[in-house]
Amino acid sequence: MKTNIIEKLIPYYDDPVMFGTDFLGSTYTDYQQEILYAIADYNKVAWRSCHGVGKTYTASDAALWFLTTRYNSRVITTASLWRQVGLLWNEIRAKALKLKTNKILPIELSDNMYDIKLSSTWFAKGMASDDPQKLEGQHAEDILFIVDEAKLVEEATFKSISGALTSEGAKILVISTPSENCEGYFFDIWDKNLDYKKFHTSAFQSPNVIAKKVIVPALVTKEWVEEQKKDWGEESLTYITKVLGDFPDSDSTENQLIPYMWIEKAIDRKLEPDLPVELSCDVARFGNDTTVLYKRFGQVARIHKQLKKKDTMQVAGEIKFLLEEIKAQAAKIDVIGIGAGVCDRLKEQNVRVIECNNSEKPSKINESKFFNLRSEGYWNLRELFKQGLIDIENNKLLIEELRAIRYTMHSSGRIIIESKDEIKKRLGRSPDFADALMYLFLDKGVGSIKDFNILENEELKEVSNW
Repeated sequence: MKTNIIEKLIPYYDDPVMFGTDFLGSTYTDYQQEILYAIADYNKVAWRSCHGVGKTYTASDAALWFLTTRYNSRVITTASLWRQVGLLWNEIRAKALKLKTNKILPIELSDNMYDIKLSSTWFAKGMASDDPQKLEGQHAEDILFIVDEAKLVEEATFKSISGALTSEGAKILVISTPSENCEGYFFDIWDKNLDYKKFHTSAFQSPNVIAKKVIVPALVTKEWVEEQKKDWGEESLTYITKVLGDFPDSDSTENQLIPYMWIEKAIDRKLEPDLPVELSCDVARFGNDTTVLYKRFGQVARIHKQLKKKDTMQVAGEIKFLLEEIKAQAAKIDVIGIGAGVCDRLKEQNVRVIECNNSEKPSKINESKFFNLRSEGYWNLRELFKQGLIDIENNKLLIEELRAIRYTMHSSGRIIIESKDEIKKRLGRSPDFADALMYLFLDKGVGSIKDFNILENEELKEVSNW
């Protein structure tokens, strides 16, 4: 029966656009059609683009076209994060249901969100790229790999996939917005001119931007482009990558402390709450700045509260309340400026305070490496992101600030992080969220956890329920 159906689909074997139009009810832009036809004609296709030009829509149609027009074929989709895998599979499942309902193919939709099949050897699967060996073990005469948001996927994953691209009918589609830090396999496809059929799409190719009105609701709009230009500026990394779909010049990412891909991974990372339990506070110095309170459970950090135009007594009260509520071992507080008054008030109430002075010397072991405590603290934070040892929330202000921080080498040969005032000139506001996060993980005078009242596991779970 399945063989007969495949015979009926022979006219669509080399025409994914006609397949999508006839069976999925899809409509395509010119650039989407060009990419779909390229997948039929070439074994390796790479597509870099801005945000919101229909990459997921196109990839889902390509997946179902390939699966249904080739007997005993396989489609394997991957991304570095399950969230990203899920975005593509929401589209694939919805469209597969159309094929099933219309009895085009006897597709089985299992309870597993990332799995559809026609038989035990004829199927499509979605999987995260954290286990490259699983990808390497996938082999078939006709197999299509789809790598989504490829800028975050490690080179080891691509090496595993290349080991499975041995048959004549094996293909790979690699799609992503460009990375800001100009590194990784996806960047190499263009930088080293790897053997791919390459495509580039900017926001200005979206019909909604060209026509200056919304024609296709799901695609990027002129209003969104103007908003990004206003918020970030045309020279910003965000505008270059997410609007133009370009890789930035290497000079624009030089000395960036924490690359965006590290931040994205930290947002999607799910670590278990643990010890130590601490809080931090960056106390606002000026009227428009924000006092930020952070709480920490092991390597998990969450913003507790943002305060504006509060005096030192009110801020001290908020800190004391939170300290008692989560049974924190210590409060790390920016002591420069009005933060000194907050610290003094808390000390009067016998609250365990760790004063954080950006300009003081780093720890003795690092005196020859860092210019001051601020530089040591931010470099420590950088290492947590780099090594995958931090779990943060998706907060726009925090992300903007982390991405804005730069470091340089002092004439003494020590690393120095630019000052708050320097960042404020470029960002338009003080990096209060980033500073509070840095203080939270600053290794300064906390001592051994045995010196404090330790929470039982159940208590820890209760107070760390975000």
